[in-house]
Amino acid sequence: LDSQHNNIAMSNTTDIPLLPHPLDEDYQYLQVCRYQENPHVIVVSLDRPRKLNAIHAVMWREIGDAFSKLGRLGDGCRCVLLRGNRSFCSGIDFRDPNFSILNGAGGD
Repeated sequence: LDSQHNNIAMSNTTDIPLLPHPLDEDYQYLQVCRYQENPHVIVVSLDRPRKLNAIHAVMWREIGDAFSKLGRLGDGCRCVLLRGNRSFCSGIDFRDPNFSILNGAGGD
């Protein structure tokens, strides 16, 4: 892992406490939390800080999986915020040979 998940994270911009979402343990390169004061807002944070959150094949699949699951859970989610921790995202990780978008194979 590039960084360790925290049991309680703090929002970088508002210092509102975030609580882990049950899906948080499912992902290596994402953190999934909800605002303590408004549990209908889910925060999905990219978590690959050493690479400035460059998206590689595993992270790409995790993002799709997380949003798919959040859409099906029926737990009252009304808003999903996607953010980065140190930086939002530096783009696609061109060094990942498994990223199918880069080799023309298409994908999800």
